[in-house]
Amino acid sequence: MKKRIIIASLLSLFIGGLLSLSFINNINNKEVNAVANDKYLYVDLSLNDVFKDEGSNPYIKYKDDGEHIINLILINNDIYQSESTIPVSIFAEDKYNFTILCDNGGYSTDTIIGNTTPLKENNYNYLCLDEYVDGENASIKGFGYYTDINKNTDATYKTQRIWCTNTFINDETLPACNAVGYYSNTEWYISIMSSISNNGIDYYFVDIPRETISFSFLRLSSIENHEYLLYQKVEVSSISYGSCYTLSMNNNNLEVGITSVNGASAPMLGKVVEAYLTYGKADSNGATQSTMTKVFDTWFANKSATKEELKKEMIKDYTGYAKNGNSYEGLTTKDGTFSVNEKWNTMCSQAGIDPNTGKARSGNWFAWMSGINFKIVLTIGIGVLISAGGLIAYTIYRKKKQR
Repeated sequence: MKKRIIIASLLSLFIGGLLSLSFINNINNKEVNAVANDKYLYVDLSLNDVFKDEGSNPYIKYKDDGEHIINLILINNDIYQSESTIPVSIFAEDKYNFTILCDNGGYSTDTIIGNTTPLKENNYNYLCLDEYVDGENASIKGFGYYTDINKNTDATYKTQRIWCTNTFINDETLPACNAVGYYSNTEWYISIMSSISNNGIDYYFVDIPRETISFSFLRLSSIENHEYLLYQKVEVSSISYGSCYTLSMNNNNLEVGITSVNGASAPMLGKVVEAYLTYGKADSNGATQSTMTKVFDTWFANKSATKEELKKEMIKDYTGYAKNGNSYEGLTTKDGTFSVNEKWNTMCSQAGIDPNTGKARSGNWFAWMSGINFKIVLTIGIGVLISAGGLIAYTIYRKKKQR
């Protein structure tokens, strides 16, 4: 009997500790890195008059343990697709190579050695040939990802809004960072950013899935139907919710930082708050204390808009939260109209912060206990109670034995 009680007590201590650790470790889910497989290659011939000439019959020749020929098939707008997939090892290993040719081998690119291009990565499957130069092999202008590029749509309960501004001078050959790329269910998606001007500065924004925890800013070609060509990209490995990113150049490398916005107007603040859920619980798009504090510091602390202007600026929002069982899931339209001032004040009330200072309201224990903090406290509490129960049972048993 004594051994059984001791074992039960020790087990309760062990289980309680494991329960606490397992819950805490599972609070932050990491995205699965997509693994590149054999892929179709997309070749853009729009700039090269020789390769895109009718009857040139472009094709790919690649070498691994043998030599292989794959025809290129026109799909649209001078973009060709390989007739079959190509092993990713061709793009990843130095001992392999490939060439793009046309006119029965009369014209070609230089031999491209494996592992010298980004094509081995899952989010690259496209290359663009540069202009034809008489007497020279065709050169590669750049690489990218051929896919259906999304145009930005309105924010919903399923999305979070990403903001940025460019601090470098743009030109025709190198456009602004005009898109983002991100993984969702191991698939790579690209979305073009919308823009709004404020105090003579262009700010870009885009809505991506609310569960996304990392993404990349992209500088894509601005040529219609050929926006797959990627000039540069920079990854944001962990999203700072409520922030505005700034993109700059350093030795021709794209760099990302975070900035505070000076002089935000009422229309701009409308674009900011419309992307958040008044009663949302997620940091990415909800009215949580950490996110709303960051929104205040980034957008509202140095705003130019007056309270009267915020009362006049109207936005659309959901109205069926309570009737939908205190949930946004399944709501299809934003059928209500509210002022920016009303939306901001209500979100701050939910988050437990002062809308005028961004500071937490005193005594606001419920806001502190919300979201992830509550999960941690609850999990640790359960673990402690189970462990304490085992200790109490063992102590009572020892005392009875000593009588």
